[in-house]
Amino acid sequence: FNYNDIDSVEKIFSEYENQIAAVILEPVKNDSPFLLPCEGDYTENGMDRNGNNEGNFLQYLRKKTEEKGTVLIFDEMIAGMRFDICGAHHRYGIYPDLVTFGKAVSNGYSCSILAGKKDIMELGGIRHERERVFLLSQTHGSETVGLAATMATLKVCKRLNVSTHVWSMGNRLKNKVNLIVDRYNLQSFIRIIGFDANPQIICTNENGEYWPELNTLFHQHMIEHGVLIPWISITYAHNDAHLNYTLDVLDRTLSIIKSVIADNQVKSMLVGDAVKPVFRKWNT
Repeated sequence: FNYNDIDSVEKIFSEYENQIAAVILEPVKNDSPFLLPCEGDYTENGMDRNGNNEGNFLQYLRKKTEEKGTVLIFDEMIAGMRFDICGAHHRYGIYPDLVTFGKAVSNGYSCSILAGKKDIMELGGIRHERERVFLLSQTHGSETVGLAATMATLKVCKRLNVSTHVWSMGNRLKNKVNLIVDRYNLQSFIRIIGFDANPQIICTNENGEYWPELNTLFHQHMIEHGVLIPWISITYAHNDAHLNYTLDVLDRTLSIIKSVIADNQVKSMLVGDAVKPVFRKWNT
């Protein structure tokens, strides 16, 4: 199914009546789950400007899966800890049956989390006579450093209100990137999209299609000045100095790219090959 597309979900449930075990998705990525745009699209607490979450695609999925007896699973490997210490679903007030978190919960140490409702989680436990539905086989499953790191990370994130810092820094980054892009009149080629907590810079042709050569050239110049930003992962360690340096390098990069695009020399300016998608059907 497609995100924010209720018809595509209804179509699958209609075609596979009583056959769907689970609905799995990232609760948010770059798009707001609100189906009907409201002023500002969303607020930081996940509600619309009127203080409710009706008209929310996630709310629709929660109701639909409950009606159909289907498990709702949220993949919070990216959104978790960035949007909220308890995950994006907590910010929106919509709770899935199962949810996954990645190593951000332990500040990079080896730990990941599968959490959820007790009745489902117990199916993977040992306090019942039914078939075990989770097969867990881990060489280092009893290693406790990751668990200690997770506990310490969660305590620090709560005490320092890390999520608020991430949202604030991301908001400033997005606003200032837009100002620089506007100054060079490159809005058709370079944009920063997504939520303040998880922004993304994309490079496109004027028709809006992804432009791998421009994307490569953009990062080629950013990396020359020590800014590695193909993925924007804002952390509590990022401060004003990092932000200002990034924006300064961006300004210098766009001043070069503007003339390169005008002269139709993007491909010829590459040091190596253009980047390719990681997940692709063919190696070449």
